[in-house]
Amino acid sequence: MRPQSPVPTKVVKKPPHAILDGLLSALIVVECIVVVGVLPLDLLGLLGGLLAVVAVAVGVTKRSFCVGGRYISQRFLKHLGDPLKKDVTMRKFTDQSWQLVIHASMTVLELYVLQDEAWWSDTTTQVRKDYLVMMAHHVVTIALVTLSFVMNYLPIGVLVLLLHDASDVPLDLLKMANYLKLEARQGFYITEVLFAIMLSVWLYCRVYMFPTKIIRSSMWESRVACAVPLETWDFTISWLGFNLMLLALYALHIWWTFLLLRLLYNALSNSGVHTAAEVEYEGGSDSDKED
Repeated sequence: MRPQSPVPTKVVKKPPHAILDGLLSALIVVECIVVVGVLPLDLLGLLGGLLAVVAVAVGVTKRSFCVGGRYISQRFLKHLGDPLKKDVTMRKFTDQSWQLVIHASMTVLELYVLQDEAWWSDTTTQVRKDYLVMMAHHVVTIALVTLSFVMNYLPIGVLVLLLHDASDVPLDLLKMANYLKLEARQGFYITEVLFAIMLSVWLYCRVYMFPTKIIRSSMWESRVACAVPLETWDFTISWLGFNLMLLALYALHIWWTFLLLRLLYNALSNSGVHTAAEVEYEGGSDSDKED
């Protein structure tokens, strides 16, 4: 009698906590209302136009990567089982593609803004499983960016965005390579190389630079160390709230770093980055879902 192969265990994804989900969603809505309230009309018009441009760019990017990804998957990756043949994998791949374009373009824009500034070198110059964690991250980030505008802390707002977008670029590339199953020798070890690059950039930007340059400057060096030389809010309550949000954001960085290190451990001890990522981050395998 031929022994039966073990049936793979399906990982059941738990829905997010309804109360926390509703609370975080409500906070984002409130923050959006505050943003509309504090921005002047000309900037609101510019923001609306930019959102329209971004919406069109996202659609074009997703369509382009869908066509290009399907061609590459069918033409050059047949030996990997045509990894993008499933609709669910293609959706993940194209969703990651527009995030890659946004993060890469924002990194370039932020570097352009910083090219003539000394905000790095002279910080004393005056003036999916993680759904709820991501929601909390969005709430804190929106609040930080809004406060940096209202309180005239523009340099620190740009630096926070730069550290996040720059570290997200290799993360986006890693996820897309993972969807393409470009791991081990048959995938030229692309996923493994991108994981090493991503983890290095992540640790440098989010774990090292964020506290040593941004939090240290904002909290200890001076209350106005991150403000441009214009009218500045120097109230203790504003300073305390701003730095508490920076610390909350760093706590999220540490949590994600723990998850990345656990993913690395599972990848080394089990069956590679692709399988470990499906269980750790995606919550289940694409093979568990129908096209």
